Amino acid sequence: AQLYRRIELRSYKALKSFRESVTGSSSIAESVRHLYIEAGDDSRNIEADDEDAFNAASERRRLRLRSDCDDRKIVTPVDFAALVPSLNRLESLETLALDEQLLDVVFLDQEASRSLSSLQDVECARQEGRLVPDECDAGRWVQRLSCLPRLANLTLRQWCIDRPIVPAMPAPPSFPYLTRLVLQAGPTSAQPSWIGPALDKMAPNLVELELEDWKLEWFTSALATAPVGLRVLSLINTSEFVCGETPSRAPVNDVLGRFKNLEQLRLGHGALDMSEPTAGLNALLALDKLQHLIFDDTDLLTDSFLLALLSNPNHLPNLATLELNHVSSTRGRTVKSMHGALPPRKERRQHSHWPMWGDWVAPWYVEGCSERGQLEVWTAAVERGVLLEGEARTSIDWRDAFEAEQRAAHLALGDLTGDYLRARPVLGNDVVDAHILARMRARTAGGEGGEAGEGGEV
Repeated sequence: AQLYRRIELRSYKALKSFRESVTGSSSIAESVRHLYIEAGDDSRNIEADDEDAFNAASERRRLRLRSDCDDRKIVTPVDFAALVPSLNRLESLETLALDEQLLDVVFLDQEASRSLSSLQDVECARQEGRLVPDECDAGRWVQRLSCLPRLANLTLRQWCIDRPIVPAMPAPPSFPYLTRLVLQAGPTSAQPSWIGPALDKMAPNLVELELEDWKLEWFTSALATAPVGLRVLSLINTSEFVCGETPSRAPVNDVLGRFKNLEQLRLGHGALDMSEPTAGLNALLALDKLQHLIFDDTDLLTDSFLLALLSNPNHLPNLATLELNHVSSTRGRTVKSMHGALPPRKERRQHSHWPMWGDWVAPWYVEGCSERGQLEVWTAAVERGVLLEGEARTSIDWRDAFEAEQRAAHLALGDLTGDYLRARPVLGNDVVDAHILARMRARTAGGEGGEAGEGGEV
């Protein structure tokens, strides 16, 4: 039974095979608790024998002419509707780019969805087409979700779809047991403001809310309707991760003060106005219960802002963890991690710090930040008893780590070749001589003889 407790299906053929297995054994269906389906898109649910047939199926999907090819689907809505009721002990359902007709079986087919009363976690994501239907079907789709008596976690993700992730509904349903809601939209999202149901009416007992988009304009209006009892809030800006994309900005300073019970807050790029230290501070100071504060990569997070936040113990008195990701650096491979190996000699013209491995990248500081300022932030955090985490934390002692590895690599090269001429101008004669002397003493004590002398560089 444990073998079928968690099922992951990554193609429509796998889904078809699973349906056939379940049909032949009710004990398999009753064992399934977690089901993950990543099946591509609508057009891949087609019995296509060649590239032309596949392209034709894609075009039919694009034109939304779906009924003419239902009989050619690998898994038809009828097949899926026969499968769903048998999964009556399912606790978690996650779908990625599932054929929208199959997705509708779960949320529009009353008979099929009635059997899913054990569902606690639902995550649905689509890259094309649509996630939630338009107009009257939207109400029915969400209404079926609200009829799941144990539903506690709901995640809706859509990309490359130019429509709101949750459309307006004249009579929105209520999710009384929903405690976690994640809404993620993509680059073509057409949602300048939140038009969906008021979140405090839709999910009055919501504890955790995550909003994610390339464009943050709708965050403020959505938060204005969110339950004030939120304890975890994440506002994520995905545009900052896309090369060449100008990160979106839409500060939520004016609405943060509603959530006085917040214990964890994640702020993406542009979600908070920090153009002046007091601007960001004023938005945060009302959050007395905040314990964990996360800042994603942002070019507005300055040393002065962080010092103002940390220097006064009355600012966020319960703050225990501060995660900063605005200063980036890379600690590369080391002689130790490579089990004593050094990079090939041919790479010495590619990397100025050869014989170190070449994947070390020095910290990059945004405007308003510096190495000295980050050290002051670190000191202030230690004095407050605040744990500092994130990429910026690893950058604080990057230079010390770099210099230690520089020493290790240059001395390892000298040990390997008997030639320390490259190490001397970098480490200094005293360091190199002390190292050679220590090795000679160690070899003598071990009865291995003395160290070889230095020659020209190899």
